[in-house]
Parts: sequence; C-alpha cells; structure tokens
Amino acid sequence: MNGQMIFANCSAAPWQMRFYASDSAENNNNNTAAAAESSTRLPNPSSLNITIIGSTGALGQSLIKKLSPLVKSITAVSSGAEFSNLQQRDLPHYDGNVKYVQYDITDAQLDFEFLNGQDIVINTANCWIERDHSYKEIFVDGTKHLAFHAKRCGVSRFVQLGALGSFVDSPAPWLDYKYRAEDMAFAAFPDVTIVRPGIMFGQDATVFNHVLKRMALMPVVIAPHSLVNVQPVSMEDVSEAVKRLVLEKTDAEVHNTVWDLGGPQYYPLADLVRSALSAAGKKRPVFSSTLATLMWEGILGVTQMLPGAKVPRDFLIMMKHEWARTYEDGWVVSGHLVEESDKHFTFKDLGMEPRPMEEEVAEYFGASAPKQQVENVSVAKQ
Repeated sequence: MNGQMIFANCSAAPWQMRFYASDSAENNNNNTAAAAESSTRLPNPSSLNITIIGSTGALGQSLIKKLSPLVKSITAVSSGAEFSNLQQRDLPHYDGNVKYVQYDITDAQLDFEFLNGQDIVINTANCWIERDHSYKEIFVDGTKHLAFHAKRCGVSRFVQLGALGSFVDSPAPWLDYKYRAEDMAFAAFPDVTIVRPGIMFGQDATVFNHVLKRMALMPVVIAPHSLVNVQPVSMEDVSEAVKRLVLEKTDAEVHNTVWDLGGPQYYPLADLVRSALSAAGKKRPVFSSTLATLMWEGILGVTQMLPGAKVPRDFLIMMKHEWARTYEDGWVVSGHLVEESDKHFTFKDLGMEPRPMEEEVAEYFGASAPKQQVENVSVAKQ
C-alpha cells in the first residue's frame, strides 16, 4: 500500500489515518546501515536546508529569526493572503539565507518542487478564520500533500504543529481539524514529530493580544463562564523548543514523538483574564457568568465575518472546553497518537523551564510584573 492509496482509502475518515501507518512505514523506511547510523547522530546545523510552512505568521517568523543564523538555508513558504499583502522586500531576510516562496499547499495538482534537497520541514500553517481557505483545506488537505511530498523528496524530519487538547469531533472545529492534521502527517510521514502548544502569548501573538487589549478598554470585564483550566505558553518558548528539536536532538530522539508544550501554570478562564490584565498594568474587575458566554458568542459570531477580524468564535469554544489539558496531568483524550507511539514529552525533556505568562506580558506591555499571583492559579507539572 503506498501513500496515495492510504489517502484514497481513508478520505471519508481522515482521523483514522494512523491505523494505516504501519503499511506506509513498511514501504517507506530504508533499513540500511547508513540510516541506522544517522538516526543516532546529531545534525550539523550549518549543512541543513530547512523549509518552514506558514512563514509569514508570528511563529514562523520567530523560527526564521532563530534558525537562519545557524543553518545553511531556509525556504520560507506561505500560501495565505498575508504573503500577497506583503511585498517580498518588506519581509526580513535576516542572514540573507532566507528565500520566500508563495505556494498553495492545498492544491493537489502541484508537485511541491521546493522540497527537493530539503532536510527538515516545519509545518506551522494556520487558519484562525475560514476566509481564503477552510480548516479542511489548510489542516487536512494541505498537511496531507505536504507530508506525502516531503517523504517522496527524501526529507529526513517533518515537524507538525498541533494544539493541546485537540481531538476528533471537538466542539471547536479548529481543534477538530488540528487533530486530523496530525493523523494526515502521521499517515504519510510515520516518523513525524508532533508539537502541541497551548494557547500562545507573546509580543506577536495576535489573538491573545487582541483579546487582552480589547478587554483592557472595558471598565469592567465580563468573562465567559468556563470550568476548564487554560495553560498558556510563551510563543518564544515554543519557538525555542522547536529549534532544539531540529538542531539538538538525533533522529531517533524525535522520530514518531509527541511534545506537549504548556506553560508553567494553568488557570480557570476568569483568572487567566484577571492575571493577564494585571500583568499588563490594566487591573479591572472581572466577573464571569453563563450570560456573558452567550453575549461573547454573539459578538464573535458577528465580528468574525467582518474584514480584518482577528478573533474567531472557535477561540471562545476552545476556552469553554478542554484546550490545554496535558498528558502529565492525566488529561490526554483517548485515541491520541501517544497511544500509538508511547513517546510523549514536555519542555522538561528539552532542558527548558517555560516562562510565566505574567512576566512576559508585563515586558511587552511595559508594565511591572505583579508580585502576587491570583489565588486560583496552579503550578503545572512539567
């Protein structure tokens, strides 16, 4: 069974892709002595050619900035409207070894020639609001095409950005398709490295900052009602973690692994809002109610249809449900790839301690970090 057959047979149920992966792996793996030796050898960064998908996004740009001084070349690929709206001269080239490419990864008719000669592919492609492309096109179709052609072109590592708490048929379609994207990557590229960050904060974290700034304008903040804990993580820490995975780990250490990247603390939603506003120097009374949830659902349902909208209705749904639960807390949803590979890791396995949200938010909002945490903040296990 080859990769093309896998996709044809599973088109009606993409989340089942991993169950066919053993057939794909049997046909694709080269069990040679050279391959075995390379799997235990650290990569030589100065010889690496890396492709980053979703390169005009905040995480993509952070990765380019970190990796470009260390590697041979970076092919920065974007298929979104962001690339069309930016002149290539306005995109930073850093050390001059970055080449920007506009390419539609959702188009099955293309041959993905930019993957020839590449060593590592990092797929950060995202779509918060369905406009130019749907979630299915970006996460399912795009990942399927990309992973299949990466394997065909001899790419040695494929890193897929997922999301903590994603599971098939999630009430939040964004999380649903994020999960399906993992399966697509796993089916075509069984040695895939899955990286699952929680909700990301940071100077360039568009959705988090947009919500925070809007709430800071309110004299009283009415937060949606939620019983779940949210574990936000620094975008800078996620970027650093991916850099260490591709440059400081052997193939054997990262192939067919899952990395859950949550911050050092988790919060009930209202306390997350209260703590973030306090860190930004915008202390406000924060109340939470079921009525507020309905109000926010209505507001986001309307505003996401407006030009320039940054916050999708899915963001609220994710806050209401189980986005941010980590494996080490015993909260992994049954059926995730971890059950297939039994290789599940966190920041601790990369020698990292993630930064607290309050510390970083205070820095880029120009405020002083609060000396005291809100009462209901809990320390997450790493």
